[in-house]
Amino acid sequence: MRRLLPVLAFLVLPLLAPAAADAAPTPVGGRAWNVPVIRLYDTTPRLYREGINIAIREWNAANVGIRFARTTNRRFAHVFVGTATYPGFVEAKATLGMTRGAWVRLDTALVATEHQRRGNVITNVAGGAVPEEIAMVMTHELGHVLGLEHTRGCSLMTLPNVRDTCRDHRPPTGRWSCRMIELRDLQAAARRYGGRYRTKAMTYCPLSATRAGVVRAITATPSDRTTAVKLTWREVTNRFGYVVARSAPGGGCAATPGDGAVHFDYRVAGHTERWASSGAPTAGRYCYSVWSKNGRGTLTGPSRVFVDVTAPTTAPITNFTAQAVGATVQLSWTSPEGTTQVRIWRYATDGTCRIPNGWYHVARAFGSTTTASETDLDSGAWTYVALRSDDPNDATDGSETFTQWPSAPTCANVTVA
Repeated sequence: MRRLLPVLAFLVLPLLAPAAADAAPTPVGGRAWNVPVIRLYDTTPRLYREGINIAIREWNAANVGIRFARTTNRRFAHVFVGTATYPGFVEAKATLGMTRGAWVRLDTALVATEHQRRGNVITNVAGGAVPEEIAMVMTHELGHVLGLEHTRGCSLMTLPNVRDTCRDHRPPTGRWSCRMIELRDLQAAARRYGGRYRTKAMTYCPLSATRAGVVRAITATPSDRTTAVKLTWREVTNRFGYVVARSAPGGGCAATPGDGAVHFDYRVAGHTERWASSGAPTAGRYCYSVWSKNGRGTLTGPSRVFVDVTAPTTAPITNFTAQAVGATVQLSWTSPEGTTQVRIWRYATDGTCRIPNGWYHVARAFGSTTTASETDLDSGAWTYVALRSDDPNDATDGSETFTQWPSAPTCANVTVA
């Protein structure tokens, strides 16, 4: 009877740091193979091959008395390697020990570039063909083929395979913990097949050079009064995330993510970026650079797009008047439709209509309000200046920050006796 052994997801590969464990050998089951070489017939797509080859080399270098080899002839195969789609975080299954028509089935999620769905249920999280992750899964499954069962503790065969009891030696940047088969696993396999196993030293291997796909079809929609710049793009080979950098106004494009003024890092497919968190940028030309990230954090790109942000035209108020009644000044005006706020300042008349240095803020009027007043003024000639906003963000007095795109100033002069 065939025994199917599910394997949980291997999601944090770079953090897995194996170490020898002072524990009993990994348990074994099923029948022992009676051949010196187990021949594998592989029907997986091309993106699986590098990881499978790593797993074969790992077991063959262990010298446990039996080896694996590929064959292109189905008639001579002992184990058939293929793919299947599994729900949740199952990333492979395999038969246990020697059995007629033995097989290993690797999850399609290991090379998926999009989330996979069955109806409205996400069955697998996109992987993106990370050879080192495939190698870890395949090495585990070949352990089942040899007859190794699931166990706990520091072992290749731990279920779930978090190996959290191994010493936590975090790999340096650009490397991974490539000793996948632990002492317990070697002891179990060698006892069954008579080999003189070799314990690999703790080592970190260079990560493979598999690249993330290039961001394509990048477009940008300039910001207006209410929305920030929106970027959209398409990238078809990896979905481990993106890095976005925005230049300063009029600045050059970022050569590296650290050159940009703004950075965002995402881990979802087909993301549409909106810069709403910081609001619309000020008027000027910007360069947005987008990098695609693979499963090891390696960036490909950038792809770039230029965006010209132009200040919108905001109509000013009209019929602005100031009338003195004793030491009180009554102000009135007409607001165009869509007004959210009018702010008014006062300064000593000097023949200009402007927001001067040292201005004095008099009033704020919201929505359809068209009057305001100021009392207890000193005698003299005064100028009132009003700015109008139609930005919905200025519709309440919850913030002292006024729109960056107000109308031109409108002024009214008055003399207080």
